[in-house]
Amino acid sequence: MATIERDYDRLDVDTRAGRAHYAIAFALKGKPAPCMTGHGDDWLSGDRETRRQAVQACSHCPAMTSCRNFAKATRAEFGVFGGEDFTRP
Repeated sequence: MATIERDYDRLDVDTRAGRAHYAIAFALKGKPAPCMTGHGDDWLSGDRETRRQAVQACSHCPAMTSCRNFAKATRAEFGVFGGEDFTRP
C-alpha cells in the first residue's frame, strides 16, 4: 500500500484530478449526487450555514470519498466537496 501512495504522490495535479473524477463517476453508477440536484449552488455558497447544510447532504453520497479526493487533488480553496468545507476563513 505504501508503494501505491508514493506513486500517487508523484502524479501531477491533472492526472490526480482525472483519476478522482473517474472514481466519482464510478461511485455514482449513473445516479445524481446531492450537489447535482436541487440547490447545487449551496456547495459554493458564501454563507457558512448554507455550506454546513451542504456538508450534511454529502453524508449519504456514494461518491463522498472520491469527491473529497478530487478537491484535494485540484487544491480546492473554497466550496464543499465530499462532506468537507474547503472554504478558507
